[in-house]
Amino acid sequence: KVDAIVGSSASLVTIAFTRENERYKVPVVNGMAGSPTITEQGYKYTWRINMTDAQLDTKAVEHFVENKNLERIAFLVENSDYGKPPTQAAAERAKELGATVTTYEEYNRGETDFKAQLSKIKDTNPQALFVHGYYTEGSIIARQVKELGLDVTLMVNMGQGVPKFMELAGDAANGAVFPTTWLPGLDNDLSRNFEQAYKDKYGSEPGAFEAGTYDAIFTVLEAAKRGGGATPKQIQEGLTQIEGYEILMGDIRFDEKQQNGGEVRLATFKEGKIVPFN
Repeated sequence: KVDAIVGSSASLVTIAFTRENERYKVPVVNGMAGSPTITEQGYKYTWRINMTDAQLDTKAVEHFVENKNLERIAFLVENSDYGKPPTQAAAERAKELGATVTTYEEYNRGETDFKAQLSKIKDTNPQALFVHGYYTEGSIIARQVKELGLDVTLMVNMGQGVPKFMELAGDAANGAVFPTTWLPGLDNDLSRNFEQAYKDKYGSEPGAFEAGTYDAIFTVLEAAKRGGGATPKQIQEGLTQIEGYEILMGDIRFDEKQQNGGEVRLATFKEGKIVPFN
């Protein structure tokens, strides 16, 4: 028996095991998985410190509509609880702001040929294409966007904002934009210290998923302190008292669903690196 659980990075895995975990009354602190469903299930022992993909996707779309004169956007999303709820929220927000959603297309995990959907998308003449899914399919989509000469700003979800996407997509990754909860180079001591310590230990640069894991672990430790001990009951009690605790993603502010807020940042792939997008 364990006293607390950190993870998982995969939304569908998290949805499944938090359902089962509820009967064991072990607090789960998630800092990586993004599906809105995770904290919409009403589970007492599930806490999430990172923002949902719905929050992230929506904020990215808002930025482009409000600051980049985006008027026409298309969506190509994984046909699952991971891909659809966040992009449906973002699409609705785009419409509220006066933009046109030219088409909303879906695909199944494991597909490798997206040219039928992309050809249909091309015919609607969008300025931007938002692709939400995993980088295995997303990187292929990025390459096929380039092959078809689709002249759009490519936007992807945070789960694809990782070095593996660049590796698989190659040059097609350049310029793709994604929302994120954290990225290297932020100007605060907590981030600088974490980034340097990670580089010293692993010889590479951390990303949002590494930051989320780090934050989740330290949230459990802080909850144990505030709850008076390290049993599941004490950690659970500490999580109810943790408001204002500073993590890499900002101060913790859980809502009634035990979902944290936070700041959305935009990043882009540029010449093999992840850098801020302005």
